[in-house]
Amino acid sequence: MFKTIVAKKISFFTALILVVGFGIFVGLNYYSSKTDILQSIVSGKQESVKNGKNFSDLYFNTKIENIKKIAANIIEHKNVSEEYIGSFLEKMFGFYSFNAIYVGY
Repeated sequence: MFKTIVAKKISFFTALILVVGFGIFVGLNYYSSKTDILQSIVSGKQESVKNGKNFSDLYFNTKIENIKKIAANIIEHKNVSEEYIGSFLEKMFGFYSFNAIYVGY
């Protein structure tokens, strides 16, 4: 009888240690996975923002360079008549695509 009580206590404490150990393992694994996933999401978002900034910089810098080239060409010819600038911009629109061009005198 005494041996069965001791055996039950030993098996109970062994099971308790296994359950507690497994619970600690699961908790640590969950925390580690959560941290890794959040870091991956943050890194992906940062890359997306960086790529968007690079795209917009390239897009607008290209437009600015094209406008500077057109302005330099107009200044080089020294002809600012409305007819010349209109025909010149019409020709340039074939080479450089613009969403809108505003010309003022």
